[in-house]
Amino acid sequence: MRRFLEQRAPQRETPPDWCYVFDFKAPDKPRALKLPPGRASAFKKDIERLVEYLRTGLPGAFGTGEYRAPLQDIAAQSAKRRACRFSVTCLRASLNPAMYGNLKKIRPPPWLRMTRRRRPRLN
Repeated sequence: MRRFLEQRAPQRETPPDWCYVFDFKAPDKPRALKLPPGRASAFKKDIERLVEYLRTGLPGAFGTGEYRAPLQDIAAQSAKRRACRFSVTCLRASLNPAMYGNLKKIRPPPWLRMTRRRRPRLN
């Protein structure tokens, strides 16, 4: 069989390279790319370089003040909304203890407690 293939291979065209890549629209179905013969290894290296560039370059690009300030504003607004929701729940509980149970049992959820700063104790 091997001898037969070795005799026939020089007479035939080199087959294309095939690569499977991730499909973001259908994560469980990778896409097949047909590349010219011998291009798959170069494609793989190019993709590896692109991923490394994005891994190191994007955090630096979005770490500037231009992007950091709006992100901090969004985080602050979100914390205010969470605190407001908790305050409304406490108010409802104080107005209708039968529905919400004992007000003393209501504690801030963990995500709200993490946003509070601990005050240093003064001796």
